[in-house]
Amino acid sequence: MDVVVDVGGVYDPSTQRFDHHQRGFTDDDQIVVYLGRKHRFDHHQRGFTETLGEGYNTKLSSAGLVYKHFGHEVISNICKTTDKQTIDVLYDKLYTGFMEAIDGTDNGVKQYTTDAPKNYRISTPLSARVSKLNPRWNEPSDNDILYENF
Repeated sequence: MDVVVDVGGVYDPSTQRFDHHQRGFTDDDQIVVYLGRKHRFDHHQRGFTETLGEGYNTKLSSAGLVYKHFGHEVISNICKTTDKQTIDVLYDKLYTGFMEAIDGTDNGVKQYTTDAPKNYRISTPLSARVSKLNPRWNEPSDNDILYENF
């Protein structure tokens, strides 16, 4: 199964394409019907309002789009469980504790706006998580080591 993420200019779950970077769609040919509703592909324009679902306000990035469509399955496989209640709790916790910050940051949503409650929680910035994959300054480093760490 090929999945295209964050490139290609298309958000269409039926063809495994999860991009959110289109700009300036005004043509009805650029609208996809998904779950019986019309959707524009772009999170950068007014028409793109895809969130994780009811009760969530943060617009999804490409990472969030993939999580929305595959998160339950990934959690089920990693945790080796089919218990729907357990999977649903973990899905929500992983989203609000990690994924939502990626969506908010990628979409330019400020964590805090005025005196309202925060829009999402950042437990650790993504760049800090990625930097842990890099060798320390005094450790050997080449492409093979970087690949192995990743």
